[in-house]
Amino acid sequence: MGKTLFLTSHLCSGAFELADILNKNSRIQMFNSNNQYATLEDITNFKDQKHKCLTTAAIHGDLLLYNAAFANKSFYKSCFFIYLIRSGRQTIPEILGSDHFTPDSATRYYCYRLRRMYEMARNTPNAAFLTWDELAAKQGLNLIDLFLNLKEPLEYPSEIINVDLGKNSKEIKIADEAYERYLYKFRQLPLSQLISY
Repeated sequence: MGKTLFLTSHLCSGAFELADILNKNSRIQMFNSNNQYATLEDITNFKDQKHKCLTTAAIHGDLLLYNAAFANKSFYKSCFFIYLIRSGRQTIPEILGSDHFTPDSATRYYCYRLRRMYEMARNTPNAAFLTWDELAAKQGLNLIDLFLNLKEPLEYPSEIINVDLGKNSKEIKIADEAYERYLYKFRQLPLSQLISY
């Protein structure tokens, strides 16, 4: 049946850009389905979707951006996870571009999401971790190639734009402190990752 991969991230992290990169590989199909995974039937239904790769090498991928999207710990050991995080200074202004968030709710979402991702990462043995800054510097895809055992290497787009939009504010300060705290914690976990400190 192949692998099930969850790109686990937060809003405005660059996860959609990474999903596009993954999708260009002949073995990977990212569905971005907005599914919730609470039962074995949810995983089975997801893997029953038609895939461009018709062999057992197929990798079904989905994007997880909210805490409620993955609610069953029993899948942690059988699925593969890529964790991607981006700094609060880069993320919060982009989240605020949506009508759904106030500065306070954007910061709460971001901080709670980092915490939830870390809690998941502590329990997912088949996992890789990287930051948006690493991807923007054109580092990290070789890590994913090795992690997923891809014979056809992933390719960077011709340009990745990494803009720091943040202005000093209470929300940016809180978000950046959370980012630094969880970046350190992620780096201590036994995940496939680039060690850049």
